[in-house]
Amino acid sequence: MIIWRGWGILAALIPAAFFILFAVVFGIGAKGTFLANPTLMIPVSGVCSAAMVWWLGRKLNSAPTRELVDPKTGQRVLLRNDHSLFWIPMQWWAIPIVLLAGVIVAGMVLDQH
Repeated sequence: MIIWRGWGILAALIPAAFFILFAVVFGIGAKGTFLANPTLMIPVSGVCSAAMVWWLGRKLNSAPTRELVDPKTGQRVLLRNDHSLFWIPMQWWAIPIVLLAGVIVAGMVLDQH
């Protein structure tokens, strides 16, 4: 089960879309490109998608709050945007995406030695 609010689901869909985009545009295993090694495509698309998730999450979650007042009780209610995935604000998902890309790169480097 996936739990999200607002556009928080994009924190999962953006990395998948970047991976597919890189696979289609650059071709898996295409010779003469920096993606000649298909496993290199994962960290490159991960870093690009993390940047997009961070930027979009900051933009969506930084919208100004609205204050409403109940006329009968005088109680204030603050309405703010919440774009999150599993209760974590969308922009913070960029960190695990980059860390995962780093782990993949480290694994590739260790595999070559």
